[in-house]
Amino acid sequence: MSEVQEISEQDASQLSSELSKRPGGVVHAKPIEINNIFYDPLIPPKLHQSADGSQEYKGGKVISKDEAYSMMFWAKDQPKGLRKAMIINLESAAESGTFSSFVGVDNSDSDKIQFDQKSKEKLSAYRIMAEEKGYTIGSFRYIKRAGTAQAKIEKAK
Repeated sequence: MSEVQEISEQDASQLSSELSKRPGGVVHAKPIEINNIFYDPLIPPKLHQSADGSQEYKGGKVISKDEAYSMMFWAKDQPKGLRKAMIINLESAAESGTFSSFVGVDNSDSDKIQFDQKSKEKLSAYRIMAEEKGYTIGSFRYIKRAGTAQAKIEKAK
């Protein structure tokens, strides 16, 4: 039986950079979802059992839905050069003040239009990348005739 060891955030970050040095390219871990809460896969919560037998998760690094969806996006095999193309898209969108991207929608569950999973992941990846580059992307709205999601983009204050 193997022993589970706890690692610090700094060790997790170092492990992450070591994983990216494999011959096949960068390894992107998928987030852990427990009870509709997303956790960093390198710093997961621990399951604790109380004296009365009830169990609950404690600790771990909680991440936002945008961070989780972005992780899911990059965990899939994305074409080489996509990150650079996305940065160029963000920079040109920032000049005009409006960011736009083609999206798919899923209308099967309700009358309300919702972006499909692939689109949620892509838009979140753009939002996280924009934050890294010093931009803020507002709320997305669906432009039906164009099949795009559109939002305001501006330099972060």
